[in-house]
Formats: sequence, C-alpha cells, structure tokens
Amino acid sequence: MLPSLAGLDEATAEAKLKDLGPRSTTATVTAGRLPAPQVLATDPAAGTVVAQDAPATLWFAIKPVLR
Repeated sequence: MLPSLAGLDEATAEAKLKDLGPRSTTATVTAGRLPAPQVLATDPAAGTVVAQDAPATLWFAIKPVLR
C-alpha cells in the first residue's frame, strides 16, 4: 500500500518508496505559498495497493519564478 508522502521532502519521500518497492518519478507544480520542494500528492493516491515494481509519481511544489 502506498503511504501518504504529502509534506515530505524529495529525498525522504523517495527513500520511503524505495523501501516499499515502487519506482518513483517526479513532476512539479508551481505553488507560491507552500514550502518548496515538498510532496503535494502521489499518483496513485496514498492508500492504493500497488505492485512492488509499479511506478509512482511524486508531485512536488516549486516556487514561482518572479520577474
């Protein structure tokens, strides 16, 4: 089962996934009011039963570029 990784930094989230088996990929979304980078969500969602070598996408918050 995929654990909740929301709020974790990239290294911690990927380490937790590595211990469980799913392969991680990353994606980012601009989020100006959140500490960056932190996990916002996963795909599949937390609580989903996944195969040991199934892919899991970690969605990270990044700060917008101010010009």
